[in-house]
Amino acid sequence: MIQKYITAILRDQFNLFFRYGFTDIPSVLAMNVDSEIDKSILELFSRLTPFYDESHYIILEFETTLDLSKEQILKIEIQDLVKIYPLSKLASATIKQSRIDSRIKIEEPKFEHLLFDIELMFRRKNLLRSVKALWKICDIESEPDELFNKIGIDNLLKGIEYRKKGLKANMIREGNYWSYLIAYDSYNLNFPSSTLGHFYDAGEVFAYSNNQETFVGSKYYNFLESLNAKNPNLTLQEIIKYLEISDEISAYRNKATNNELKEYLISPIFLLLKEDLRKESELSKTKLNKKDYLLKVGGENFKAALVLLAAFFGFDKFYDAYYDKMNLRFFTAFRETKPSKKEEENRQEMVKKEIPKEKVEESISVANVLSLTINPVEMKTVSEPVNDYHQIILSALKSKGSCSLTDLAKELKAKKGKGKITKEDVRLILKDLEGIEIFKEKSTDKVRISTSPLFEFKNI
Repeated sequence: MIQKYITAILRDQFNLFFRYGFTDIPSVLAMNVDSEIDKSILELFSRLTPFYDESHYIILEFETTLDLSKEQILKIEIQDLVKIYPLSKLASATIKQSRIDSRIKIEEPKFEHLLFDIELMFRRKNLLRSVKALWKICDIESEPDELFNKIGIDNLLKGIEYRKKGLKANMIREGNYWSYLIAYDSYNLNFPSSTLGHFYDAGEVFAYSNNQETFVGSKYYNFLESLNAKNPNLTLQEIIKYLEISDEISAYRNKATNNELKEYLISPIFLLLKEDLRKESELSKTKLNKKDYLLKVGGENFKAALVLLAAFFGFDKFYDAYYDKMNLRFFTAFRETKPSKKEEENRQEMVKKEIPKEKVEESISVANVLSLTINPVEMKTVSEPVNDYHQIILSALKSKGSCSLTDLAKELKAKKGKGKITKEDVRLILKDLEGIEIFKEKSTDKVRISTSPLFEFKNI
C-alpha cells in the first residue's frame, strides 16, 4: 500500500539526491502526512541538526510502499518524490536564485507559520549547549539546572526575541526582568565607562523593569555617583563590597533580589563580560580568562551571569574555546590524559544505567564484564581477547565469518552455562571489544571482524 510521508533534508543532500537518483534517510525522519502535520513537522525538526539560515533545509513529500516500522534506513528513489517545500518565502527566493535545475518546481511555503517555533526550539538547544560550553571553559563542576529554574529559560529566549525584533529594553512593557536585561544596550553617554558604569546600567534596567523611564535621580543613582566621585577606578570586588554593606541602598537590594537571585550583582557582572566579549574575538584575551577571580568575587552571581552570556551570544561564540578545553581526540593537539575522578565516576554511573536490572539467578552479570579494566594500548588486535566472553565471540566469528547477535547470545549461553543472555547483553559485551563491527544484513544485526582501516592516525 502506497503511503505519503514528509521529511526534511539539507539542500546539499538534495543536490546529491537529484544527481544520483536516490537518497537514504533514517526512518525516524519520515513523518506520515495523514497524521497531525504541524505536530509532525515540529517533531521532525527536533531530530535534526540546527540551522542558521532557513534556506539550508527543504521539506520533501514522497511516496513509498515500504513499512517504516520494519525499516531503519529508508531509500527514497527520485520517482518517489512528489513535492518540494521551502521553509519560508525568503528561503524560496534564495533557492530559486541558486543554480537549481529549471525543471524543478518549488511549492509555496505552506509550513512557514511553524518557522518561529522551529527557530525557538533550536535557540533553546543552542542556549543549553552554550551554557554547557561555558561551564567547561570556566571549570565549574556544579550543575546549572537550579539557575535555569530560577532565571527561567523562556525569559532569556523572550529577551532574544525582543532583540531580533529590534525592541529596546525601554520599550518593553510588563516583561520579566531577565528579558529586559537581555534586550538592554547601554546608550547613556553620561554613565562612566569604567567598571562602575555597568552598575549604572544595571540600575537603568531595574528602572525599565518597573516601568520607570530612568533610575537617574534615585537613591541608588546618587549612591553610585558618590562612589564614582571618590574613586572612579574601583575594582569589581570593591564595588560589590560597598553594595553589600551600605544601608542607604538596602531597599534597592531587597527589591532587586528575587527568587534568591541578586539581580543588582548578576546584571553588572553580565554587562561587564558582555562588553568585553563584544570587543575581543578570542576568549583567552577577555576577562573570562580570569575566571578564578570572578568566581571568587562573584560566586553564584558569576555563574548566573554565565547563563545570561550563553543566552546572549549562543554556542557559536564559545565553541572554539570549548573544543580546545575538551581535548578532542581527532584534533592534532590531542594529548592522552587520565580521566578525572569525576569523569570516571560519571562513566561508571552511565554503565550502571545502561545495564538492565535482571534477577541474578536468571541473568549474566554483564556488570562484571564491563568492570574489567581494558587498556586500549595493550589491546592492539582482535587476537588478544581480555576475557572468556570475548574469546567465545572471536572464536565464533573466525569460524563462521559473521554471526547475528542472537546466534552469539546462544553461543555464550551454551559455552558459559549462565542464565538468560539477550542480544542487548551481547551489545554491551561488544562495546569493550575492539576490531569488530556490527552491520545490518536483511534487517538483521550481525557481527564480524572488521577489515583493516584505509589509514591510521598515529601519535596525534
